[in-house]
Amino acid sequence: MFRKIAVGMSGGVDSAVAAYLLKRANYQVEGVFMRNWDSNYEAGFCSDEKDFEDASFVCRKLNIPLHRVHFIKEYWNEVFTVLLKEYESGLTPNPDILCNRYIKFDSFYEHCRNNLAVDAIATGHYANTSFGPYLESYRDDESVRLLQPIDKHKDQTFFLSQVKQFSLRRCMFPLATYLKSEVRELARKEGLLNVASKRDSTGICFIGKKRFKNFIQEFIPEKNGHFVDIDTGQTVGEHSGIHKWTVGQRCGLQSYKDAYFVFKKDLETNTIYVVSGTKHPSLWNNLCFTKRPHWINKEPTSLTRNDILNCQFRFQHTKPLVSCRVVNNYDGLTIMLDQNLRALTEGQYGALYNGEECLGSAKIKAIHKNLFYYCVNLLEPIHARLVLIMVKVYGLGVLYKGVTSATILKAAYDLQSFSFFQRSSVQEFMTFVSKTIVERTQIASRQSVKEGEYMVQVYVRADNLAGVLISDHEYPNRVAHTLITKMLDDFSAKVPANSWPTANETTVDFPVLPQYLAKYQNPQEADALTKIQNDLDETKIILHDTIKAVLERGEKLDDLVEKSNSLSMHSKAFYKTARKTNSCCNF
Repeated sequence: MFRKIAVGMSGGVDSAVAAYLLKRANYQVEGVFMRNWDSNYEAGFCSDEKDFEDASFVCRKLNIPLHRVHFIKEYWNEVFTVLLKEYESGLTPNPDILCNRYIKFDSFYEHCRNNLAVDAIATGHYANTSFGPYLESYRDDESVRLLQPIDKHKDQTFFLSQVKQFSLRRCMFPLATYLKSEVRELARKEGLLNVASKRDSTGICFIGKKRFKNFIQEFIPEKNGHFVDIDTGQTVGEHSGIHKWTVGQRCGLQSYKDAYFVFKKDLETNTIYVVSGTKHPSLWNNLCFTKRPHWINKEPTSLTRNDILNCQFRFQHTKPLVSCRVVNNYDGLTIMLDQNLRALTEGQYGALYNGEECLGSAKIKAIHKNLFYYCVNLLEPIHARLVLIMVKVYGLGVLYKGVTSATILKAAYDLQSFSFFQRSSVQEFMTFVSKTIVERTQIASRQSVKEGEYMVQVYVRADNLAGVLISDHEYPNRVAHTLITKMLDDFSAKVPANSWPTANETTVDFPVLPQYLAKYQNPQEADALTKIQNDLDETKIILHDTIKAVLERGEKLDDLVEKSNSLSMHSKAFYKTARKTNSCCNF
C-alpha cells in the first residue's frame, strides 16, 4: 500500500538514518530538502548550504534522488510573523511546534503528495504512532494516535503535539524503535561519516550561531525599561526590551543575597519583575489556563462528559511528565498539576499525555499558583512556610452584622507570605469568607470554622458588633477569642455604637488594629492577655470542620460566590474551576 516515500532531509544524522532504514526496507525513497528561510535576507545570518551539501552527500551515498523545495513564504506567514507578534506581546512562543504544524506536516506533506506522488512521508523525529513506524498497522477506518518512541531521552512528541490528523496518519517514523546512540552507530557503519558525529540542531534552525537576542533585535526595536524586585518594590536594574527575556531566566543582576531571575513581564509598563534566587516560591506554580486545545485523535471521553481528565503534563520536551487533572473551561482548559513546576510560561504549549500516548497540546495563556487553594483556605501553604516570616495570625476584622448582610468596619491583614501580585486576591477572599461566616453566626455566639490548615474564629456580640480572626491551627481557640473580645471592647470604646449601622472602612477611625495584628503574632503575648481575662464569658464556641456546616439549609456557596459584590469576576472564575476539579477544598 505504501511504496513511495518522501523523506524530509535536514542534513543531520537522524533524517539520514531514517532514509537509510527506508531504503533498506525496499521502499522507493525520495529525499526532500526544505528551505524555510532566505539566508540572503539579512547579512550575517547562517546559510543552509552546508546542510544541503550534507543532505546531498547522504542521498548520493544511498542512491536516492534529492529534491530542494522552498517554503520561505509559508514559514514567514505561518511561523515567523507569529513568533514576532508573540515576542512583542511579552510571550515566549515555541517556533518548533509551529513549524511542525504548518510547514513540515502541512506544506511539506501537501507538496510531496501533489508533486512527487508519494504514498506517505517520513521524518527523522523520535516518535511513533499507533500505525507503527512504517505504517504497517495502518487502517483506513481508524484515527491515528501519537506515541512516544523507545528513546525517552530524545522523545520529540512534544514538538509534534499540534500536528493534524490527516498528515500524521500517513507519516512514518523509522527511528521509533532506535536509541540515539544506535542511530549514530548505523550512520558510521553505512559510511555516512559527514553526519554521523554532527551535533543536533537546537533553537531556531536558521539563526545558526548568531545569538537570539542579537537576531531578534533586527525585527523588534529596543525599548528600555526597569527590572523591579517584587518583594521590595525597588528598581534593581534596566533592560532594553521585554522580548529578550523569559520567565525563569537569570538576569545578570545580583541582589544582596542571590542572583535575580525573571518572574513576570508587564507589557503596559515595560517592566520586568524579578525575584531573588532560582528557588524563589514565585517561580513555582501548579495551575495554568490554556487556549482551546488541539487533540491529536479526538477529545478525551472524560472531557466530553464534562468530567475530569487525569493525565500527565509537560511544557518542555526535556522535562519529566507530571501528573495532573484537566477540565474544560469556557475557552480552553484548566490544568491543575500535582506538583509545582518552575517557570511555567505564557505563550508556551502544555502537552498532555496518557501514558505513552501524546493526546495533544494547548497554548498556555495564564499561570497561577493554586489560587483556589488559598482563596478558600485563606493561605496558600506550599511555600509560605519556607520564606519570609513565620506568622500565626493572618487577618483581624471588625464587622457590623446587619439584618441581611455584614459590613466590614475595619480590617488588617498580614500578607507578607505572598508575592506582590497575589496579595490582593488573598485579601479579597479573606474579606468574603469573613462576611459570609459573620452573616451566618447567630447574635451573641461564637464559632470556630476549620477549613484545610486554617481557622476562622468569629464572635458576634449581642449588639451586632462582630470580630473575625483568621489563623493557622496552632493558634489556640481560647486565645483567639480572648483577642477578639479585647478588639471589640476597644473598638466600642473608640467608635460610637450609633454609627456602626452606616459606617464602613473608609469612615471608621480605628488605627490600632494593625498594631494588634503585629503584637499578637506571638501567641505568648495573647496568652498573657488570656491569663488576665480569665473571666472570658461562658458563651460556647461552636466548632465546624468546614465552612459548609455554617451555611443555612438550602444555601450553596457557589451561589454566594456568584452573587458576591466583593469578589472580582477573575476570582469567581477561579472558584468555579476549583469547584469543578474538587482540587482545593471541600465546599
